Amino acid sequence: MDHSQANLITCDNGAIPVKTIYNTRMHIAKEQALSKVKEVVHIDTHKHQNTFFKDLQDEIILYSDVILFGPTNDKMELFNMLRADIRFDRITIEVAAAEKMTDSQKNAFIKSHFMNR
Repeated sequence: MDHSQANLITCDNGAIPVKTIYNTRMHIAKEQALSKVKEVVHIDTHKHQNTFFKDLQDEIILYSDVILFGPTNDKMELFNMLRADIRFDRITIEVAAAEKMTDSQKNAFIKSHFMNR
């Protein structure tokens, strides 16, 4: 995951379907940055990121084991939000640092992580 999108990858019976959630509001925030003062843009961007994280929370709540990985700090921000919400107490959530990956690298990472448990 990064600030603009998150790939939801499931590891069920060897199949790995992917669902991508986009932070569509980031494009709008970038356009607004050209015309607004820095402080207002920061508030708007933060609001958009919280909406993006809320969209992710709505998906993550459906799983029992989750690993958040990617090249940015967004995964830690999301992790902290999830840990602060008691609805996620029953879900095992792990965080791993990872460079930008291709789809096949992501699939291999997920398979390796969950199959080696």
